[in-house]
Amino acid sequence: MLFELFSGSVRTALPIFCAFAFAFGTIVGAAKYEGRGTLLRGLEAAVLALVGAVLARLFLGAALWLDGFSAGSCLVAAWLFFPIAALVDLAASIGTEPSLGDPALLLWMATIVGAVGGALDGTYRIHAWRGRGWLTFGLDYTWGLTGSAHACLLHVINAFWGDHADEPARDQRQGVHRYRSGFRPMGGFVFTQGNTMSNCRDRYRSTGLFKHEQLHCWQSRVFGPVFILTYAAWAMLFFVPGAVAGKLTGGGVWRGIQWYSYYNNPWEVWAYTVGGYKPSGPEDLRLTWDRRIVGFWSMIFYGLFTVGMALPARRDSMTRSSRPSGTTSIGRKRRASR
Repeated sequence: MLFELFSGSVRTALPIFCAFAFAFGTIVGAAKYEGRGTLLRGLEAAVLALVGAVLARLFLGAALWLDGFSAGSCLVAAWLFFPIAALVDLAASIGTEPSLGDPALLLWMATIVGAVGGALDGTYRIHAWRGRGWLTFGLDYTWGLTGSAHACLLHVINAFWGDHADEPARDQRQGVHRYRSGFRPMGGFVFTQGNTMSNCRDRYRSTGLFKHEQLHCWQSRVFGPVFILTYAAWAMLFFVPGAVAGKLTGGGVWRGIQWYSYYNNPWEVWAYTVGGYKPSGPEDLRLTWDRRIVGFWSMIFYGLFTVGMALPARRDSMTRSSRPSGTTSIGRKRRASR
């Protein structure tokens, strides 16, 4: 399996990733007049680009190998670890075979996320290697790969929009990227994906809001794709009920949606116990849920989510068990990769 995962094209690409990472890190260091630290910044970027790419590729490769690199397992992995790409692929492949059923494509996506994310982590020195940096980095490019893929997209957008904070005492070795300005779906809010906070201004750094966003980083690392998928599913499920509740309570349709989909979302309820500000006007109080209500709906919601995830897996297992012996998906994978 290792030989197939790291074929000639991959072995050629990895040094190229490292070279670009070293160059980028060195340029950033030179722009900050760091002297000898310039080369150290570039070296850390290159090493983490290599390790991140290898780690992400190994992790996803092992997950796909457990099911014989079948097209079904590839599509499941795509929805788990690259949901945005899976949505685009679904829309683009109506009436045809989904592109993300190809394991080679998925593995390259994981490799690029690991390389780009690792290069940026090293360039901005976010991991505390004398502390839990080994854990944060390891989780970011394995189980937390979903958040890291989204973080890479956020870095691309903020390259034209944001202002990356890089103060040695306040930002480096904190386990997160922080953009003082940048993309956010709602004005005045911080937007966090994976290990990256966008629009987290300097005045937020010493407040509970930073701890709130930092917890989202850990939720992404520890709960992986479950965090992002259930967060989005909750927001969509309670969109219409929120609009109705907002209309009935007089708070307005948008305020109702915001409370039901966002503030009452279990992941946000947890994060707001750590820090952050929630509006508390009369209309808001009529829309907020007691924690016991959140807990009640959470049990129902996560139970249904678990069943919904288990049924397709069981159906796929029954389908594969009914195939004639001798037909494998590995052969198709090998032919596709030649």
